[in-house]
Amino acid sequence: MSFLNGIFLLALPLAAVPVLLHFYRRQQRDVVQWGAMQFLVDAAKKGRQWERLEELLLMLLRCAAVLALVLALARPQLSGRWFGNQPTREVILVLDNSMSMARKIGDETPFEELQKQTGEIIDELASSDLIQIVLASGGPNWLTSQAIAGDPVTKARLQHDIEQLTPSQGAADLFSSIQAAIDAGATDGVQARNIVVLTDNQAHGWHADSLRNWQQLKQAIEQNSIQTTVQIVPCVVSDDPLANVAVFSIEASHTQVGPGQTITLQAQVQNFGEQTSRPMTLSQLVNGEVTGTSPISEITPGGTISVSWKWQAGNAGIFALDCQLDGDDQLDLDNEDSVIVEVVDRVPVLIVEAPPEYRQRVSEATFFTTALGYDHESPHDGWHAVFSPRVISTDELEDASLADIQAVVLTSLTPLVTETMEKLHRFVERGGGLWVVLGRRTDREAFNSVWYQDGGGLSPLPLGDTKAFDREVSNEEEAIHPPSGDHPATAQLSDTKRLDIDGVRIQSRHTFDRSAAPDDLSILLETGEGDPLVIEQYVGRGRVIIQALPFDVAWSNLPLTKAHVVMVNDWMAYLTLPAATQFNIATGARIELPQVSAGGLSEVSLITPDGTERELAVRESEDVACFRYSNTHSPGRYEVQFTDTDDAQHSIPFQVARDAQESDLTPLKETELTALADNAGLEFVTQGSLEIPKVTTKVNQRPFWTPLLIGLLIIVVVELLLATRAARSRAGSTTLPSFITTTPEAGQ
Repeated sequence: MSFLNGIFLLALPLAAVPVLLHFYRRQQRDVVQWGAMQFLVDAAKKGRQWERLEELLLMLLRCAAVLALVLALARPQLSGRWFGNQPTREVILVLDNSMSMARKIGDETPFEELQKQTGEIIDELASSDLIQIVLASGGPNWLTSQAIAGDPVTKARLQHDIEQLTPSQGAADLFSSIQAAIDAGATDGVQARNIVVLTDNQAHGWHADSLRNWQQLKQAIEQNSIQTTVQIVPCVVSDDPLANVAVFSIEASHTQVGPGQTITLQAQVQNFGEQTSRPMTLSQLVNGEVTGTSPISEITPGGTISVSWKWQAGNAGIFALDCQLDGDDQLDLDNEDSVIVEVVDRVPVLIVEAPPEYRQRVSEATFFTTALGYDHESPHDGWHAVFSPRVISTDELEDASLADIQAVVLTSLTPLVTETMEKLHRFVERGGGLWVVLGRRTDREAFNSVWYQDGGGLSPLPLGDTKAFDREVSNEEEAIHPPSGDHPATAQLSDTKRLDIDGVRIQSRHTFDRSAAPDDLSILLETGEGDPLVIEQYVGRGRVIIQALPFDVAWSNLPLTKAHVVMVNDWMAYLTLPAATQFNIATGARIELPQVSAGGLSEVSLITPDGTERELAVRESEDVACFRYSNTHSPGRYEVQFTDTDDAQHSIPFQVARDAQESDLTPLKETELTALADNAGLEFVTQGSLEIPKVTTKVNQRPFWTPLLIGLLIIVVVELLLATRAARSRAGSTTLPSFITTTPEAGQ
């Protein structure tokens, strides 16, 4: 115990004053010799004993009141040990449950070693320690909602939970997990925080080259309000050479197709090992059933092989197209990958046709509908049309509903009223696709004012002058430079062996003013001189394509080429993709399922990759009702399940992509370990030699004067009540007891 105002302790002798006054008052009493008193002694003896007890209690209460007042003024502080087993140390375990922890060497994996070491650490913790556990895969994911005491029951429960864990398909974010452990709120009384990271030290999970982030982490450790240490415990079962061949990725040429349409799938298989792989087989599956196989030859270390195959869509539905390696390597979780393809009957699109000119033999809308497999609005026989076009005039667009439309095409753009422009802007922001084709009636000043709006409109560039070439001079005609195959909208157009995009010749076109071009300008097509022909703009969830020349043979021969049909279909698929349900999403992206896709039900369940079932509730967003789920930090297959009104069970798959670099099992280098230790203040311990630091700070002192003041008030109240009772008792003692008083009998 210590005192902040110890000078007041000199007043402690004042606690004896009530004792002195008590004895002094006893000596002041007068003793009157009265013969008749002997008859009353026995009767009053009992009452006198209670009176002395009251006086003694009053004396003790007054002594306690003085003592409490003096001690409260001295402001005492007591050690935390006086208040029971107060915890003074918090241990946060950061567990690496990433995919690389499933690396199997013999019969052991790093994750099994992690579970073993974690159990030993928990067993060695004292009951006064607090424990928290965070999983590092996909970022900090707290296994415990708050710090909990390390009593035997808690330890047993935590060890059971850890035994049930399995490695995920995700990558570890150790930096964010350690940062979250440092920033976690501290429980009262905790004086030291020890963060223990159990990992296989895979280089990909550390990002050791981000030195600035790690230096900031070191500052956070040093500036933390409580003493903090970070120890890294390796969970390595062997130093055998790396041997891992993985399905790096799988892609489909289209993820939304019509019945009977054939698509191409391509899988990238890469050797992440240190030795040449043996020949393997890649199996192709549809909804879990094998439909074909492809042989894979030997792959040198770091080498990649592409495997392609075809798949023809059947009836409408949602299909999981998988590929699976039969290789026997150190990591099995990356031997397969999936892509989800939706087969739809029709995708509604709207084609807005400007009034035809007398010089046009075929309208631009006809070029679009023909390329989509339609004769105006009727599909051609034997053509597996995916898109269902509806042709309207410019005047009809103002009153047309875009609720069910996924893409709008404006042919030979003419000036539009403000209300129509606002409608198109909202349509694109919600995920719709807009394809704007400039033509003869396009006015430059009106376009720059309405569509460009000084960089705030739907077009990323303003228009310049119209450029025309002499038809009699072939050298003046412009050609289209073959586009890059990296963009999904131009992947097929880049193949000049199958398509003739490089054979297009341009006689007239609009020009874009590149002087105000943004740094991230997306150009889909350009001339041989590098002038943009087709540009792209992202607005909200949707996409806008601006094309500088119409589908008019008087401007170019583009409508007469093979590339025209592929271009229309691929770009329509690209534009309608955001409005369609996204079944293939990135890690952390949101799963959204329109309520109509779930039969209009109000309750839907979702099965996560680890088998956990969660209930989804319908949510309203503008004019769309849908089911949403955002916690997709763990890659893999998610299944949305529901029962329709006919009691039929339905399951809709969603695929969350994994980080392909997680297949690279290369560990941290010695130089990287040293850099992390120096720049981040991390302590790398050898396996099996972990010693969690004990609390070395001064024992915590807790103020105790508030309870003393409360006790003083209670003592004063009790003393007043007891003194009042004693005073009343003494006041009534002057009269004789009732049993002595005699009442004359009647008649005497």
